[in-house]
Amino acid sequence: MSSIAQEAGSGPAGENVCLPTVEASEIPNPPRMGARFRLRRPSRSTVALTATALIVACMFWLQGSPAPGPAAARPAPSNQWVDIVKPLPFYDLAGSEFGKDARLEARRHRTGGGRVDTLTFGSPADDQKPWMRLSMYRVGGEQPDALSFFVEMARRAAEAQIGIVRSAAPDSMPTRFGEFEASDMTLATRQGEKSCVGFRFGPERSDFRMSGIACGTAARPVDRAILYCTIDRLDLLSAGEDKAMRSFFAEAEAHRGKGCIQSRLMMAAARDNWLDAGGKQPPLRAGLQQQARKPRR
Repeated sequence: MSSIAQEAGSGPAGENVCLPTVEASEIPNPPRMGARFRLRRPSRSTVALTATALIVACMFWLQGSPAPGPAAARPAPSNQWVDIVKPLPFYDLAGSEFGKDARLEARRHRTGGGRVDTLTFGSPADDQKPWMRLSMYRVGGEQPDALSFFVEMARRAAEAQIGIVRSAAPDSMPTRFGEFEASDMTLATRQGEKSCVGFRFGPERSDFRMSGIACGTAARPVDRAILYCTIDRLDLLSAGEDKAMRSFFAEAEAHRGKGCIQSRLMMAAARDNWLDAGGKQPPLRAGLQQQARKPRR
C-alpha cells in the first residue's frame, strides 16, 4: 500500500517531532473545475423561528436588558393559576360606554392566594359595538411579574386571541385611583384592524394592579376622555375581610372625576327596565291586581 510520509524534523528543544503519516486514500479529491454547488433554501418553519428570535432579541435590546437564554425564554407554568368556576363578583362597572353585560372571569394563584378578576364587554370581532377587557389584580403572597408596558399589553391581547400591530409610547393619564399609563395602539382581528387604547395602573405596586385594552368603533373611537370616565365608574362590590381594599376604594371615592358627574345617572339608566327587550314588566299594585283577576262579563 502506497503512503505519503513526511520526514521527522527537530523541535525547538532539539527533539525529534514525528509528523503523522497520511495514507493516500485519505487525501480528499479536490473539487473539479466548474463544479456547481447548490444551496438549499431554508424551510418556512426555520425562517419563522429565526424571525421570532430576532424580534425577541430586539425587544430586550430596546428595553436595555440582555436577551434571555432558552430557560429564561420559557413562559411561566400555567398551573400556578387556578380558574374559579363560579366566581363571586368583586367589582362593578355600570353605566359605561361599553354596555351593561360584562362577562366575568376569575383565577387565583395556587400558592400565593392572589386573585385576578377580568371583565369583558362585547367582542373584538364586532365592529358595531365597543369592546373592552379590564383586569383587576389583587396581589397575594406571590411575587408578581415585573413586565414592561408593551409586554403586558401583548399578554392582554393574547388572552383575547388578538395581536398588536402598532403601539405608541405610553403617556400618563390621571384617574381617581392614581396615574395610569395609556397608549394608542392598533390591534389585528379576524375582521381587520381596530384602533384601541391600552392602559395599566400600578405596575410597581405590591397590593393592587389594573390593566386592559379598550376599543371603540369606526364611528366613535375610544379616546382618553371615554377611558377616564369608564375607569372612574369602577366600584368595589365586596372585599370580604380585605380591609386594605375597602380603604383603597374609599380613598379613591373622594377623587372621583368631576367631569364624569353624570355617571351616577347613567348607572341608573343602565339597569334593565320593562321597556328593554326581554325586560320584566313591573308588578301591578294591589288594587289593579284584584281588578285584573275579576272575570269580565
